[in-house]
Amino acid sequence: MKILLLVPSLNQGGVETGTIELSRQLKKFGVEVIVVSSGGVLVKELNKSNINHICLPIHKKSLFSLFLIPKLTKIILKENIDIVHAQSRIPAWLAYFACQETNAVFITSCHGYYSKHFFSSIMARGARVIAISEFIKNHMISSFGVPLDKIKLIYRGVDLDKYNFNADKYLKRKRDRFIIVNIARLTPIKGQLEFVKAISLVRNKIPNLEARLVGNVDKRHTSYERKINILIKELNLLNTVKLIHGCTNIAQVLEEADLLVLSSTVPEAFGRVIIEAGASGTAVCASNIGAVPEIVEHTKDGYLFSSIDSQSMARAITTLLENPSQLYQFSINLRKKVEDNFSLDKMAKETLRVYEEALSEKKILVLKPGGLGDVILAIPTLKNIRRKFPLATIALLIEERFKPVIKKCPYINEVILFNREKDSFLNILNRIKEKRFDISIDLKNNHFTHCLSFLGQIKKRYGFKKGLFGSLLNFPEQLRHSLIEDPLKQQSRILKRVGVDFFDDRLELWISQEARLSINRLLEKEGIVPSDIVVGLAIGASHKRPNKNWPLENFILLSDKLQEKSIKIILLGDEYSRDKARYFLNSGSKKVVDLVGRTDLEQLFALIERLNILICADSAPAHIAAAVGTKAIVLFGPTDPKRHLVPTSGIDAIFKQIDCQPCYKRKCLNKSQPLLCLKKITPEEVFYLAMKKLQFE
Repeated sequence: MKILLLVPSLNQGGVETGTIELSRQLKKFGVEVIVVSSGGVLVKELNKSNINHICLPIHKKSLFSLFLIPKLTKIILKENIDIVHAQSRIPAWLAYFACQETNAVFITSCHGYYSKHFFSSIMARGARVIAISEFIKNHMISSFGVPLDKIKLIYRGVDLDKYNFNADKYLKRKRDRFIIVNIARLTPIKGQLEFVKAISLVRNKIPNLEARLVGNVDKRHTSYERKINILIKELNLLNTVKLIHGCTNIAQVLEEADLLVLSSTVPEAFGRVIIEAGASGTAVCASNIGAVPEIVEHTKDGYLFSSIDSQSMARAITTLLENPSQLYQFSINLRKKVEDNFSLDKMAKETLRVYEEALSEKKILVLKPGGLGDVILAIPTLKNIRRKFPLATIALLIEERFKPVIKKCPYINEVILFNREKDSFLNILNRIKEKRFDISIDLKNNHFTHCLSFLGQIKKRYGFKKGLFGSLLNFPEQLRHSLIEDPLKQQSRILKRVGVDFFDDRLELWISQEARLSINRLLEKEGIVPSDIVVGLAIGASHKRPNKNWPLENFILLSDKLQEKSIKIILLGDEYSRDKARYFLNSGSKKVVDLVGRTDLEQLFALIERLNILICADSAPAHIAAAVGTKAIVLFGPTDPKRHLVPTSGIDAIFKQIDCQPCYKRKCLNKSQPLLCLKKITPEEVFYLAMKKLQFE
């Protein structure tokens, strides 16, 4: 597995530090990780761990950032990336469009309480959306409509080995000065002004204290830093409150501290610094807001106070500093909670499970709304998709009359059936949309299926680009008419785009014992016993393609010649061949068994399985014979056997190469010698080949 982690920059911050730690831990699990960012002081930490970093300016809120999409796409393709995991909105937009051009799976992690607008909606578009707290999970569901099956709660984690746990400092170390730390970037939402006001109140009761404001400030908030400095001066706290910028060793800061105060004024998405304090054995008091109560249980793991209330904050700080035994107990309890719920190892394992699930548990729609033969030919594709994605939900779109073909198919989870005569396009489309498929694999490749995939809002649409509507595919395979290949080889080209490297082209059908018994009973009534040699004649191809039909007179002559060898003849076909069967029976030919239109689909499969040889046109019975292992002779007229017949042992094609063959026309254009391509196939040569296949002397 190969992961691409995207983060705007790698300077100091919770998201940035978490990205470094996640990368290292995934590498320990044997996962190859590449990090893309605009750079920063923490890049050296990646270098120490031999984790590849690629520098791209993916932090800029600018339309010009869209020009980075081709570069990101190139990286994904060159490095053969499986998962692209975006940690912020700008990288997420770039990753989203880059993943549309590749097979990589797009995943997001929501680290903030995003306001409900279009720019933030990208964080809800991942194949999986990781929420770092229950608070954020509920927000993403209610505000952005993330489906429950796609959102995953994974709490942030810390590397416990980085922290020197020392709760005994509250009991053993003599205190002549208390150290209180507030660790956060300098911005109004982190409440540093309120914290300074609270410290002023605390100092009135506990004069021997030092407060450290640890955090960097960006260009947007320099005026806020000035406000903090002015307030410190106004409250006469110059010797009490210290601003510390550029600190890289948070573990040491926490180890030296008696108390961490989180003073946020808006809901915290998580509160990483709290679990860092827990890892180091430093007690916590924090704003009772956002996800903080998910980490700190009031008066058990720490102390919570009302946000935007300096007096409430001051009371909490004073209460704790006056009670060292309570500080000690809070630190013990919080450390245990961090070990159980917020370790880096736990976070990385759960993230890896999400990656594996996203790669395996895809929702895939295979479209094959064609004839019976098309559905049979789709089965190897379903089998190979299942092998590649064993946990995927695989659905197949077919006409309802062909349901018996796949009702026992072990490779699919569901079938979307439609009636071509009754169901409207809109009705079928709505059923597809509500399923929220991730991938569509179009095996029909016409305007109907291309539109269904596109309008069905399926993110990744694979198939052959055919006609104007082929542009609706975003992963098209070129349909090269100069390339002569059988239908399964064509399908394998589409699957290669999906990532299926090995293609098992064996056809399969599932026949019940009941169907076999019913056919045996039917044949017994017609005087056919198990020891008889039986040849089946499929006397009609598709009623929509009459120019595929071998002349009926030729079938009659062939039947007579076969019966001279004591071979039993069965006529088979659908109801559209009833007139042909009646003509055959009235022709004066010797006795044949007429089963045309007298079997359902599963019985037809069992019947063809019972035959010694099937003789048919380029039609579905040829594929049935290949699937059930029956020998067959397939008579080709206007179509090319190299394009339509699956190479299978025991299946032979007869065709005549004339100037106009193959033509693929619904009506023969040879006015002087209609259907010459079929008429040139003689009953004698079919008989000779049949005798050879039956090993007659």
